[in-house]
Amino acid sequence: AYSNEVFGDAFYAEMQRCAPDLLCLFVRPKALQYSTFVQLMETIVQFVQDPEEFYNQVKSLSIRHIKYGVKAEYVKYFGVVLTNVLGNMLGLDFTEQAKLAWAYAWGGVSRCIAECLSIGSNLITVALVAGDVIELERALTLAPRGQRADWVTRVQVHDSVVSPLYWAVKDGMVDMARVMIRDLLAIRADRDAYYYGRDRLWTVHPDIISVLCSLCPELLEDLLDGLLWHSASVESGRVRVNYYVREVYGDPDDFHDAWDAPFAVLALQGPTTLFVHPLVEKVLDLKWKLFARTYFLVMEFW
Repeated sequence: AYSNEVFGDAFYAEMQRCAPDLLCLFVRPKALQYSTFVQLMETIVQFVQDPEEFYNQVKSLSIRHIKYGVKAEYVKYFGVVLTNVLGNMLGLDFTEQAKLAWAYAWGGVSRCIAECLSIGSNLITVALVAGDVIELERALTLAPRGQRADWVTRVQVHDSVVSPLYWAVKDGMVDMARVMIRDLLAIRADRDAYYYGRDRLWTVHPDIISVLCSLCPELLEDLLDGLLWHSASVESGRVRVNYYVREVYGDPDDFHDAWDAPFAVLALQGPTTLFVHPLVEKVLDLKWKLFARTYFLVMEFW
């Protein structure tokens, strides 16, 4: 039996010969990559033994590889390299029967992976892989208005989902996450309807405030800015402002512990400078008038 290192070295050498342009995709330490190659071979064997379990695993595997920049068209090159490595290492043991078995197994695996990569790849994920803010902005302008919020909040491969917004936040791509938040919370209109991604944002990411407090607190102001609208016209020295505070306020029916509500999380974990933001002041004012003032006075007179 060959060791992980021997198999890995053979794979890299064959990749260098057949598809040198793809070597840039393998950025992890070689020792870890060697182990991954061997696990891949075991996964391919699993496809033959239990196709249903394999399909369940390959969806999450494909989503991870979308983040690495792997495209569906790369799968065929990868298959050529694997086949050549097996032929070189097994020699005469790689019989015609073994070749047919391998072709059957890899054919099923490669079709599944390529399909998942094709479904999960779009202009948004391509821009994220490249880390290109300008390409991201261009991709967003090409999205149909009715689908624009979906492009930013979810990439779905069958029943597995990844969020481009959370991808940017968790990978520290602050500028790209800021572009997505601002685009998502911009109000647009055409002859048929108004478009505003607030509902989509909170439906897909109900923990957005907690995530931003932990990972990117500098984006909280952009989030709050997108939750208010003010008119461009001034009437009698006053400007009309709409505050979209429902989700930030928190529905008591959804949060039995008040400290789990988004506004409480913001108060406990967010930067104190945000408490002069107009939307935060509005929520504080609502809570004070609706119940906090009465509670305070009762406690004072008790």
